Amino acid sequence: MKTSQTEKKNVVFSFLGIEKDQEESIFRPNIELCEQKELTIDKLYLFHQPDPKHLKLGEKIKDEIDKTQKGITVELVQIKRDAFTLDSVFPKLKGYFSDFPFNHNKETYYLHLATGTHIELICFFLLAKWNSFTLLQTIPKSKTHPTRINKINLHEERYLILNERKITTAIEERQWKLKQGIDTKNQTFNNLIEEIENIAAISPYPILLTGPTGAGKTKLANQIAQLNKNSKFIAVNCATLTGDLAKSSLFGYKKGTFTGAIDDYDGYLKQADGGTLFLDEIGELSLETQAMLLKAIEEKEFYPLGSKKTEKSNFRLVCGTNRNLEDEVQKGTFRKDLLERINVWSYRLPGLAERCEDIDPNIDYELSLLNKNHSNNPIAFTTEAREYFLRYANDKNTRWEGNFREFHKMFIRMEAYAQKEGNRITLEIVKREIARNTKKTYTPPKVQEEPPINLKELLGDTFSKYGNLDLQQLKYIITICKSSKTRDEAGQKLFKAGLTNYSDRISKALGKFNLKWDNVKNA
Repeated sequence: MKTSQTEKKNVVFSFLGIEKDQEESIFRPNIELCEQKELTIDKLYLFHQPDPKHLKLGEKIKDEIDKTQKGITVELVQIKRDAFTLDSVFPKLKGYFSDFPFNHNKETYYLHLATGTHIELICFFLLAKWNSFTLLQTIPKSKTHPTRINKINLHEERYLILNERKITTAIEERQWKLKQGIDTKNQTFNNLIEEIENIAAISPYPILLTGPTGAGKTKLANQIAQLNKNSKFIAVNCATLTGDLAKSSLFGYKKGTFTGAIDDYDGYLKQADGGTLFLDEIGELSLETQAMLLKAIEEKEFYPLGSKKTEKSNFRLVCGTNRNLEDEVQKGTFRKDLLERINVWSYRLPGLAERCEDIDPNIDYELSLLNKNHSNNPIAFTTEAREYFLRYANDKNTRWEGNFREFHKMFIRMEAYAQKEGNRITLEIVKREIARNTKKTYTPPKVQEEPPINLKELLGDTFSKYGNLDLQQLKYIITICKSSKTRDEAGQKLFKAGLTNYSDRISKALGKFNLKWDNVKNA
């Protein structure tokens, strides 16, 4: 039955029920939907996979509706997707509806929830909020009721309020997780966590965490990973990776590539596939490794050492550093293009001295960690010991150079002594630990300045043939050479990042003045 000219037409989108829409099925949702008198349907779109069996079933359903329900147009829509993966289903549906010629003045649009996988139905819920769809439930008949239809309009006030509550609760839970369950009182840090929570949920692009050593970059990166469906977390300290070890560790290698490579090895990039890769102290990587890493980040593929075939890996990248990478770019020790790639979202973590109001809740957090091993007799401060420790921790003269890492180590040591005192951290234990942790004033010895470079003596008879510009250039080259351990290091400082053969370039630069590396280093 068709609607009158004055009424809006009803358009329904549904998934083909591979099992339920079969003739032998007791409950056939799409067939029974079209038979309902309480909702007159004008057009039904059936989403199906590009599978001959699915297409055949779709055609059968279409013919059946055409014969029994005059006036209903059925259109089969082929959408290839992994029905159990959100990242596959949602973009495909969103793309389809983005191109759909909606006419809300003349048509009312419904999404049918009776068929499809749980992921597909979740996507329908998400899409209902996006474009004013009304959700339809087909309720199977029972002994007391025939097949019924239930309408759900998520834009009605009662659903909006419920949704807001759920969203607020979910956000609070995610932020609590990012803070490791610590009731932080520092507003700057709270704002930072709120921003990171928002970005981690909506953006797949790299996150750069900066801040002093021990500020908690690794822990925060791990918590970011836990927000994802795939919580796999691979943490790498780039400061420990030098030379060929960096390349083999990051990108992996094939059996027989070098002595000791007795089997294929998946590097950290491959291990992180589908999860989160945290590259801490990324500023410590060599320029050559940085170039390889940049390509892997941009193209999501790379060559393991000794392989002619690329490996693919899709991961969320989080980087950490205590250096100013912009300064490192100016020095020529960090690639500008790599910094631009990893610095999409950048957040600086404040040190412990900048979060004094969080010291008290962090005491409780550290005690909770210790007491995982002392459930029967928990570690605890005496009243005077805790007060004394708080005064020390909050004192403006307490520098906390090691930040939360230093804070954590103090508790490990106090736990060891507390076990001899009935698991009580006494005033004596606190005073002993503070004495150990207090930094003594240290005046470093005065470094003897390098004697001025005597170019006339160095060049000998050839000195007079060079102009002032040449001599100034040579003086700069020599200064760099004398401050570098190797020719390669000097070349990296002098020449454009990303080049190769730095040693050879240094040799040629000195060769213009008939000088050699050894002459300069020993001058």
